[in-house]
Amino acid sequence: MKWRATDLIDFEYLLGERAGENPDNTREDTDRKIYQAFIGNHPEPVIRKDLFRYWLSRQREGFRQSSGDRAVLPGEAAAEALGLSRWLAGILGALLGAGLCGSLLAYSGNDPINIFSCLWVMIAPQLVLLMLLGLSSLLRAIGPKKPPGGVYPLLTGIFRRLIKKLITGRYSGLSAARGERMASITGMIGQSRSIYGAILFRPLFIVGQVFGVFFNIGIIGFLLLRIAITDLAFGWQSTLQPAAETVYRVVDTIALPWSWVAPDAIAHPTLSQIEGSQFVLKESMQGLSTSDLTAWWPFLLFAVICYGLLPRLILLAGSVIRQGRAIHRLSFSHAACDRLLLSMKTPAVTTKSRAYEKADDERSETAAAPFRYGPSASEEMSEDALKTAIILIPEDIAGKYRQDELEERLRRRLGLGIGARIVCRFDPKADAQAVEETLKGDSGASENRLVFIQEAWQPPIQETLSWIVSIRQKAGVESGFIIGLIGKPSAATIFTPPADTDRMVWAHAVAKQGDPYLRVEVLGG
Repeated sequence: MKWRATDLIDFEYLLGERAGENPDNTREDTDRKIYQAFIGNHPEPVIRKDLFRYWLSRQREGFRQSSGDRAVLPGEAAAEALGLSRWLAGILGALLGAGLCGSLLAYSGNDPINIFSCLWVMIAPQLVLLMLLGLSSLLRAIGPKKPPGGVYPLLTGIFRRLIKKLITGRYSGLSAARGERMASITGMIGQSRSIYGAILFRPLFIVGQVFGVFFNIGIIGFLLLRIAITDLAFGWQSTLQPAAETVYRVVDTIALPWSWVAPDAIAHPTLSQIEGSQFVLKESMQGLSTSDLTAWWPFLLFAVICYGLLPRLILLAGSVIRQGRAIHRLSFSHAACDRLLLSMKTPAVTTKSRAYEKADDERSETAAAPFRYGPSASEEMSEDALKTAIILIPEDIAGKYRQDELEERLRRRLGLGIGARIVCRFDPKADAQAVEETLKGDSGASENRLVFIQEAWQPPIQETLSWIVSIRQKAGVESGFIIGLIGKPSAATIFTPPADTDRMVWAHAVAKQGDPYLRVEVLGG
């Protein structure tokens, strides 16, 4: 099954639903059953993209069963709205194009239709829009990423309201929490995000190109209809009174794109026809030849096709192709996907919640007892869960742990093995260079995982967060970064359980970074 942009919207929504569920429910069992069903029909190695697409289809089925047949997910509503938008854009574009052409070709029989007015109104605005589009694309390519401008924010707002109406009409009993989550997911549409880039915006851009294509089809269709059923006369005039030779050179330049295909007699009027079609208002059409007045319409038709229709068709086809390639390149390696994959491959484990306790409260029963965040030592997990990780460990605790203990915790908690170890001195430049040298020659950016072992009782000050951001940038856009929290080291081990308050402080600080490839996990306890 192939991915579509609207599938990604549902995927994000269901990942959010999964993260917001009570950890005591059966979601892990469901994930494991989906995984087992998938690998039963797909040979190894497991491809994330295909596995998550299968997970999405199964979750959609479960959603419909629990919410009713009339229920729709935000991505499904977006797909419905996109289909409706494309139809409306095509119809509206054709009507506006035909209406514009009809107003320009209004011919009373007294004065010829000024060909320059037709070119100025039909072609010039489209060329200006194309140039602005090219300029904005160039600026985004060489400068900081910014949301697209122009008419697309307006189109995005209209599209979101349409999706909201489609969803609201079918969710009269929707809970407030689920409604807020749907609103946040639909807010992704039309915006550039660090995970999906322009994938969620490009469908709206495609709708704009559909409008442009049918706008030009409307112009061409109405022009051919008027030519077939009426007798139109085209001429030219200008207050500047240019010489016929000058107009001929301009027309010949405009006709360059199609002059090598069409015969000279059709590509554009000849010099004598240009001279014979110049008119003056006070003289009307007296003395003008019919053959000269009718020589302009093929030139106008070719101009609309070449400068109006073809660029929009190229943009439409290019957008569809780029969208397919962008979706194909998705690695599904951000933090939520890592957690989902680990949940699918990790054997069943019973967990229990504990009360909040202070970091050094030795009287607390739960503080002294280990809290199980993963499977027990007797339980086995598939060894191909994830790739190896680069361990970043502060200098002050670098020699205070056993290698086998760290390996065991990484494998059990994160499904990772140790690929390399870097002792951090919290010098952004030096540590980033060490990471770069470690990753040198590694082309699998989406498979890289950096694990930073952090004592949770030390607060996430801005200096530490800035250091993490610098390492993330050096590692690559799709390199996952995991902050593995531990408590205060004891004489026996550094992997003591962190206090819940400290863990939540770190989780909130990391969430504010807005980095989907950055996450907090617990290694202690």
